[in-house]
Amino acid sequence: MVNRSPDGSKPARSSDGRRLRSLDGLRGIAAATVVVYHVALADPTEGHRAFSADQSSGVGWLGYLLTFTPLHILWAGTQAVLVFFVLSGFVLSLPFTGTRENVTWAVFYRSRAVRLYLPSIASLVLAWGMTFIVRRSSQPNLTPWLNEHIGGTGPLNVLLGSSLMGGYKSLNGSLWSLRWEVLFSLLLPVFLIAAAWWMNFSRLKAGGLLAVCALWPLVTGSLYPNATYILIFGFGVLMAHQLEQLKRLALFIPNAGWVAIACLACVLLTLQWILLPYGVGPESPFARMWMSYNTIGAVLLVFCGAFWPAAKRFLEYRWVAALGALSFSLYLVQEPVIINISWITQSQLPLWLAIPIEFGAALMIAFIFFRLIERPAHRLARFLAKRGRSAGEDMSAAPTAARVPSSNES
Repeated sequence: MVNRSPDGSKPARSSDGRRLRSLDGLRGIAAATVVVYHVALADPTEGHRAFSADQSSGVGWLGYLLTFTPLHILWAGTQAVLVFFVLSGFVLSLPFTGTRENVTWAVFYRSRAVRLYLPSIASLVLAWGMTFIVRRSSQPNLTPWLNEHIGGTGPLNVLLGSSLMGGYKSLNGSLWSLRWEVLFSLLLPVFLIAAAWWMNFSRLKAGGLLAVCALWPLVTGSLYPNATYILIFGFGVLMAHQLEQLKRLALFIPNAGWVAIACLACVLLTLQWILLPYGVGPESPFARMWMSYNTIGAVLLVFCGAFWPAAKRFLEYRWVAALGALSFSLYLVQEPVIINISWITQSQLPLWLAIPIEFGAALMIAFIFFRLIERPAHRLARFLAKRGRSAGEDMSAAPTAARVPSSNES
């Protein structure tokens, strides 16, 4: 079974062609985090608290630990998507640092479109079909997140949502991240040229990634949040361009140092919740810059997943790798599954029981979806890529600073 990411790409490879298998496992863990997050949003207690101004009242000691400490990382779904974005930039840019055979931009875009759009559209059709299982109507006992999925679930929404640019929220809101995956794929040549220019700028070459991290809070504080999502991919692109430097750096980090980096990553990814009990509310200027420190945390987490020996061993375990294999399908189907189960049960299952039941159901549907939809889509993408290579399409549009990855690299 070939591992896939929640952006539809194949496993990451270093410039020497070796698989970075641990990143497959990291994708799987991130996809599982999104599932737990959505189960929590459907829970009457946690779901209502997530949308309330006062999130700290009535929280027991366990709830406090899971909400206002770095343990929040276990269900930080939005932050898991930021990890996906950094991974996508890293994975799609890695082949450009090697010396493999060139492929045309036309082949890349055609293959990429098939890999992203066919499974995503199929997930919309699945979500639409699930609306016939149980009747949805607004109910005060259900959480705001569940009630957001009422209306706008007809065939017209399937058609509009198939563009991945909008219209899918009531059917499968998780597709919001695929919009940015598509836009990043279209802008990949621009990112590659910009990264190559940045890395060739003599004074910043050695610390380009560090310099961007330092400037990032200024960018997120001045841009509209939606305009910032696309830039997060650039961190992964810079990581790919600094792969050899990162490898050398990793050799000098002791195990205690890796533990500290991983802890710092978790703190940065959950910082807005850690500070919430201390009066730093959602409307504070610091909280509104959440994407700045969350993104740096995501970069550190990907760095640990790629180079920390202990983390790599864990992420390469068979069950974690299997989760990574299903990560794209799991991400695409989990929200409709959770919504339907929550409506059927009226969200009366306790959270400790809802998580394994709904996660297990989503995992079963994801396995079927992988076999019937995702895997055939990738086979079609490979066929189109091979056909394009044999046709010898023009590569004049490719930037001189980078190459287009072959079909079995992206």
